[in-house]
Amino acid sequence: MSETYDPAAEVPKISACLTAIVDMHQRLLTQAIHHAADREMPGGTAMVMLGPVGDRRRWDERFYTLEHAWLEGESDEDPYAYVWDDDADDEPPLATLAYWSDFIREQRGESTRLRATVEREADYLRSRLTWAADDNGHGDPNLLEFPLMDDALRSCRARLETVLIEGVRLDRGAPCLQCESTLERVTHARRSHDECEGHDRGHGPVCPYPQQGCCDRGGGQEWFRCRKCQRTYDEASYRLAVAAAFRAHAPALTAADIELTWGVKASLVRLWGSRGHVAKRGKDRHGITLYDVEQVRQRHAGAGDVA
Repeated sequence: MSETYDPAAEVPKISACLTAIVDMHQRLLTQAIHHAADREMPGGTAMVMLGPVGDRRRWDERFYTLEHAWLEGESDEDPYAYVWDDDADDEPPLATLAYWSDFIREQRGESTRLRATVEREADYLRSRLTWAADDNGHGDPNLLEFPLMDDALRSCRARLETVLIEGVRLDRGAPCLQCESTLERVTHARRSHDECEGHDRGHGPVCPYPQQGCCDRGGGQEWFRCRKCQRTYDEASYRLAVAAAFRAHAPALTAADIELTWGVKASLVRLWGSRGHVAKRGKDRHGITLYDVEQVRQRHAGAGDVA
């Protein structure tokens, strides 16, 4: 264990991690329904992570027994023939939580006959974190495998975040319209569903005539935020910010965009262009003439609004 790793200091973080795992696990079904039409895997990875799990510890014990017999020449059965994927990318949260709760229960003599659930195993682990991190009198935590459990739970949370797009995914965007700092795109899973009047017609949660944006069953929800001034943008507002950023740095713009961005009257820009005072730079996709922005700015700075 690293000399800088302090199990006691990690207890609050692991507790928060367990809370996040339970919260995200409850949203897996919504995500699975959203991907129900997936031809390759109906329900997608979310359905896999909701699936039933076996006892991973018993599997480990059987594997190690078979491996020992194979290495000692007592068996011709290759144990590695049963191992296809060691990275556990799609391991269900219940499998991870049950493995470590059973591990701790065995060490503490606290066996149970209750059926394992994500909530139950998370609650048990949370209640035993302090004991697991306490010093055993030899400079190590009571649970010697504490760092491994920490890593496993963090990996479990990361897998859920990947499936649900729940973790904050930051992408750099256009400058903020207010302070010009770079915006960051934030993606979260939807926490609520939009409903229209169709839900009031006795059909339960199913809308008989869903409108656009109504009855959303999952997917990502995005907005943009500025870390400096804390202003947030929805998609429409962000498009305006992108357009403003483009106009501010574009070498050529239409006369209307030059007036909007640089304050030079569009009619004056067109007149300068027709008289050859500023260069024309082709046309945009709508067939509207583009003018050299730098030349327009230089002429306006020297001649003002004189034609």
